[in-house]
Amino acid sequence: MKLLKLCNIKNIFETRTAGTLGISFLGYHLISQNDFQRFKAIKRCVKELREYYPNTKAILVTKEQDVEKLIDIVNDVEFSGVQLHYPDSEKIASKLKTLFGKDFIVIQVVSPESKNFDLEYSDYVILDKSYLGGTGQSIPLDDVSDKLDNLKGKNILLAGGISPANIYQYINLPIAGFDVQSAIKSDSNNKTENSDYLKMTSIAGLLGYKNINRGGLVGFAVQDINQENQELYLEAFDNQVDFFHVDISDGFVGEKTDVGQLKRLIDSIRKINSHMMNQLHFFVESQSNYEELESQLSLKDYSNLEIYIHINRDNYSNFESGFLNGENVYFGLDVKDIVDELFPWEQFIKRKLLICMQSSNHDDRIQNLTSALKLVRYSTKIQPLITLDRSIDDKVVMSLEHSKLTNVVCGIYLRENIASRYPLLKDLINVKN
Repeated sequence: MKLLKLCNIKNIFETRTAGTLGISFLGYHLISQNDFQRFKAIKRCVKELREYYPNTKAILVTKEQDVEKLIDIVNDVEFSGVQLHYPDSEKIASKLKTLFGKDFIVIQVVSPESKNFDLEYSDYVILDKSYLGGTGQSIPLDDVSDKLDNLKGKNILLAGGISPANIYQYINLPIAGFDVQSAIKSDSNNKTENSDYLKMTSIAGLLGYKNINRGGLVGFAVQDINQENQELYLEAFDNQVDFFHVDISDGFVGEKTDVGQLKRLIDSIRKINSHMMNQLHFFVESQSNYEELESQLSLKDYSNLEIYIHINRDNYSNFESGFLNGENVYFGLDVKDIVDELFPWEQFIKRKLLICMQSSNHDDRIQNLTSALKLVRYSTKIQPLITLDRSIDDKVVMSLEHSKLTNVVCGIYLRENIASRYPLLKDLINVKN
């Protein structure tokens, strides 16, 4: 599989998408004054990669030629490597490689006009249309072939207008991979999104990258079964929760959901950042009721959604076997239905699963959760990614025997203080991972 480097990553949400895909390298620009205004945000992104996505390496993309300044930035942010975006960068490359060691990644850039191919200290060489980068202008295929002859023995990342529409032209060239920037750029004009989720996942998918299931995520119930919390979605976004969780009902459980209001909420979230995943939890009486809600919400028009249908002893027989085996829908189960084994819940376990705990007034809720998790883990070879829901707090997370492939979603607990409780839960659940 070809390596893929995505460039000009600007926020935590697109960092998470790329990390979940297992992208090889992410480039963070510290070139312009605007870039340096995002310094803290970039530092947070790089920290998250190191802690949760160690196979994706953070690369400083720079035009800085003062080696002491470069050293300070690399040490402060803890970048895994540097991309030197100017000609005649060999002396700087040599000094950085000597100082930071063989595992530090040095990427040098050359253009078709380059005459000097003294690239002894580079781990990778980017062949780009120009040193400006991000122009969207591609190098003619004949010119690429000519330059590759001059760069034999080097790990080449081809750049310059690489997109899903033309990548097939270059896929069989003797190169290590691709460097992509303009093809993933968002069409949105807002300040909270630089790359587009669908564009990023599309080009990654063409090269064979797929989402990796990982636990340790903390989501916020931006709409609970009582249709509360919608007013907090911006606060939750600003505090960078991992995902949003939305309860939806046809009246089977709780009050019937206001479809128009919910659609406006999802649209508002999408306008902020397409990388924010929405986990939709349907409480419906039957397959036909779900399909009606799906149509009303126009779910096929949205990307980055996870759909869960809640199954219990009262509705499990109202779904056809073909629907159960579909790829785009997962299921939610109640803890008590699992431990009491009142219906064949095992048939609803897929690659992902949502488990609802008993309410907090049950003294045995932790004990029953532990039993249910063991039953699920030992009843199948699938080993699903499990999201825990309903009255989740720090005590629940600390009670988990282990949290490998386990995420949590919280409403009331986070609502009381998202800023302090989200990082607390994130730290607690990842200690267990």
